[in-house]
Amino acid sequence: MKNLKTIVRSVDPALLWVVLALILLLLTMWLFDGKETDPLIVDVAAVDELTSIYEEHQYTWPPSQPVPQIFVESFPEDLGALQASDKKSLFFRALLPMILNENNIIHAERELLLSALGEAGTKLD
Repeated sequence: MKNLKTIVRSVDPALLWVVLALILLLLTMWLFDGKETDPLIVDVAAVDELTSIYEEHQYTWPPSQPVPQIFVESFPEDLGALQASDKKSLFFRALLPMILNENNIIHAERELLLSALGEAGTKLD
């Protein structure tokens, strides 16, 4: 039986990139659950406010269900007073919705560009 390294080396690198891109796309779709909703933009003064908003939306770290589109305008001033693990949890939960949103925008722009190039008869290698 072949080991994983042998199998990976025998596969075309372009195919590996396509598979990786599909995995990332599926992960993004699962995290957002295909729902198109307006993001909730929040500006909080204290960690307790942000924690409360996340609890209302059942948003945990790591995510156990689709990531709600909650965009944090600025971090609470008392974030530095938290223990490192709590600080990381709030930080990652604040960034992930924005990252996923930007990934969706990039994906849509890429699809539009590929469609336009395809209609113009341009071949991509």
